[in-house]
Amino acid sequence: MLIERLTAEQVDLIPVVCDQWQERAESPVRLDSCEVRRCVDWLYARGGLGAPRVACAAGPLEAECALKPEGFGPEALKRELIRPSLGSQLHRQAAFSAVTQFRSLGQYGPPIRAQDEIYEARVRMPGLSGQLNGFWRCHFGLADCAWWTAEYDYWARIGLTFEGLDGWCDFLRCGIWDGYYRTDLAVVFPAPTVRWELRDGERRLHSTTEPAIEWPDGFRLYFVSGVWVEDGDLIEDPARITLKRILREKNAEIRQALIRVVGPERFLGMTRAEVVDEDTDRAGMPRRLLRLVVGRGEQWCILEVECPSKHDKHYLWVPPHSQRCSQAVAWTFGFEVADYLPLVET
Repeated sequence: MLIERLTAEQVDLIPVVCDQWQERAESPVRLDSCEVRRCVDWLYARGGLGAPRVACAAGPLEAECALKPEGFGPEALKRELIRPSLGSQLHRQAAFSAVTQFRSLGQYGPPIRAQDEIYEARVRMPGLSGQLNGFWRCHFGLADCAWWTAEYDYWARIGLTFEGLDGWCDFLRCGIWDGYYRTDLAVVFPAPTVRWELRDGERRLHSTTEPAIEWPDGFRLYFVSGVWVEDGDLIEDPARITLKRILREKNAEIRQALIRVVGPERFLGMTRAEVVDEDTDRAGMPRRLLRLVVGRGEQWCILEVECPSKHDKHYLWVPPHSQRCSQAVAWTFGFEVADYLPLVET
């Protein structure tokens, strides 16, 4: 019987399934070599191939070391091996309206925006030859497949049947995050440790003290609020970040990231910022408008405010032409100064 519409109970199950697969895709595990071998053998049999040799690596660096002696041959498995078949089976059992309903309510997208960053970073990563950059995207692992597998797992849980889904889910549940699959050899590795922050309603790779993405084999990537900082030593040792280093950075996003690493108070101390205006807000808390001359005729303005409950300071970037604290605050809320007279600031 064709499912036309999801019930309220079925709708409630959507975030549960999506969250479970998202957590699995972001959880580093130690691969069980016996279980991995069983699951890889299933995948190869699905592709009409015999069982390959299987190597479990700790991360991309170790995986490349395992592959170098073998050479870099073509991939054996086709990208279309799993998903198109499941899609065809779904549309024979669920109406377009029901599928659209799921996709409008589910977290229908990659669980973490890490794969693109990792892929691009491999090109410049010290210790990687770069020869594998065209091969890693084989589309058989949690990195690329967890998010869409969640959909088919969901439909199976509410009663639909899929030939091949159980074996595929077992393959992902064994912890393979990414891998390289040639006819006679499969090299796989688990998920990295990932650190992120929720900012503006979006999950972003983030850490100001350690790698945002890290494997045990030494592969590390550094991000601050979603911005890749290629020189990870600056995050590991913030004392190396000088005012000169910040100001010569041409990329504004990386410049902001470096300021977040050193902390705005230390940065303001470096710049000898000028106090343009100071007053108190309606809660009686002090605030200051600071101007920084950063060279090349460029000026920055920062509004310093204090939290009335915790009494810690926060710093907001405001337009360089700001002259008064009230003007700067109004800008952050999107008002003209004349229209801005808050009863309560949040």
